[in-house]
Amino acid sequence: MADQCAKQAFYDKTVEHLLQQGFQSADSEGFCRYRNGGPNEYGRCAIGIHIPDSLYDSRMEGNGIGALIREWPEIAPLIPSLALATSLQNVHDSAANWHPSAGLNEDGNHNLVDIAVNFGLTPHPLLTS
Repeated sequence: MADQCAKQAFYDKTVEHLLQQGFQSADSEGFCRYRNGGPNEYGRCAIGIHIPDSLYDSRMEGNGIGALIREWPEIAPLIPSLALATSLQNVHDSAANWHPSAGLNEDGNHNLVDIAVNFGLTPHPLLTS
């Protein structure tokens, strides 16, 4: 049960962040970044929000989640499920899930609900209200 609680907390924090941030963390060429400046604040992707400042290294950029964990094993305890993290990252990374100026679109929200269902989690209330 603790594992499922950790997954729920990871999912909830990610969803809240993506909804609050309202933009895709990407560089000027459109490549997604764990951390990147944005129009309103310092942008972070679905995984970047879970990497504390004390562990972040700019060399992480350009690495997938699996490589990130292999190269920086101290990140592994922060990720309760590689499959869940990858699914959430895929929502962030797909431009089809984002409205150009209004954050996640209906498809993005729907995909986040589907992830919750597929992993036996409770969809975030902000997605179902």
